[in-house]
Amino acid sequence: MNITTLANATTWYGAWEQNFILFLQSLGGEGSFIYYLFQFITLFGEELLMIGILGTLYWGINKQRAEKIGFTLLFATVANPMIKNVFARIRPFNCPETGIQNFKDVDGFAFPSGHSSNSATIYLASAYEYREKKFKWLWAFAIIVPILVALSRSYLGAHWPTDTLAGLALGAICAFGIITLLDKVKNRHLLYLIACAICTLGCIWCRTDDYFSAMGMLWGFVFGVIFEQKYVHFENTKVWWKIVLRVLGGVVVYLGLNTIIKLAFGWAIDLDKLYAPQFAFRLVRYAIILFVACGVYPMCFAPIDKWLDSLIAKRKQQN
Repeated sequence: MNITTLANATTWYGAWEQNFILFLQSLGGEGSFIYYLFQFITLFGEELLMIGILGTLYWGINKQRAEKIGFTLLFATVANPMIKNVFARIRPFNCPETGIQNFKDVDGFAFPSGHSSNSATIYLASAYEYREKKFKWLWAFAIIVPILVALSRSYLGAHWPTDTLAGLALGAICAFGIITLLDKVKNRHLLYLIACAICTLGCIWCRTDDYFSAMGMLWGFVFGVIFEQKYVHFENTKVWWKIVLRVLGGVVVYLGLNTIIKLAFGWAIDLDKLYAPQFAFRLVRYAIILFVACGVYPMCFAPIDKWLDSLIAKRKQQN
């Protein structure tokens, strides 16, 4: 067992973990086919793809099911950095004695792997939620893809194998446990608020950006969903091009709001080097973004659909 310490963080790794990563990296270095393959595979655990999947489900296909899957994913996304800040494990590429290369610039702690837990959570939760016979194929995707994502994170030098195994386990526990709980509990809103309160306890010991970003997203999602169910009541659509338009609009809202808020208020936080204001700003920023995306943005669906339908009808009459 080897132990490395760096900037109030530490890591432990067995020889088998070091050898496993070195073996993966020996299959091809930077610029090789395997390098680009794993760079592509790791995207299946990235934030933007998660937004696209949940947006397609929530804004387009089935908002009730998307609500369950989205809450499950965001709970796991908060739980991950809460655990990371306890173990404070250094990433493999930050241990020069191992000879492990850095193929992906990332910061923060290593254990457990966020990409592994994210991919396991969303794909397993989706397969479990859509467990009707006609969706059996989802299970193969939900098992194979997170394993490949886990391998990619080790190849890239970002995570030890035990990081990815823990991430996969966390994702599986959240996917099956929370979806089952949501199916059985009648008052989901109360459950949401209790879960948010529990996750907020991480403010006591968490000192990394990923926790406060995820915490803001969880709170924004919960209150956005509650707002939508009370005041908006938008309807899903089966028209594929309308789904595409809604998802593209949602991505614009997400990225646009993020940029606007940072430009409008980020300068003030940059002037203050204290951690507390920076973390609070990050939490509030993501809470606003998710609240608007889930609760406010859907208010435009009905008038836009009406306008598009009338436009199509007029063109048909002209033809």
